Amino acid sequence: MTPMELELLKTAWPWIWSGRLVLCSTLLAGAWMYLKSLNSKLEGICKALSGFSNDVTRIEKEMIENRSETRHRLDRLIGESDARISRIEAVCATQHGINMGSMNRRSTDTHTVNWAQDSDIRGNAKGA
Repeated sequence: MTPMELELLKTAWPWIWSGRLVLCSTLLAGAWMYLKSLNSKLEGICKALSGFSNDVTRIEKEMIENRSETRHRLDRLIGESDARISRIEAVCATQHGINMGSMNRRSTDTHTVNWAQDSDIRGNAKGA
């Protein structure tokens, strides 16, 4: 380096050094602000997910209650239908003289159908 360059460097060095420190401080402050805002966004997401979890739990509880109520209604409907069909069959048997022991709801039935049984569409017991 020439003597003039060295003199210029010695003269300008404090400004260069302080500018470098200001630049680093500004970058660190910016990074800190960014991380702080990112942290607040993540906390907001966590709170929202916690509320979502509470909503899912509430909905599942309501579904269980509705399922239980619907099952009870279906059981009552099955019982009422079975009683009504039995009364109709009894009236038909007394009016037409059919033996109740041999009366089946389908010609292919080998046993009396229980309307509350678990069966598939063909009348086969489930799990068989």
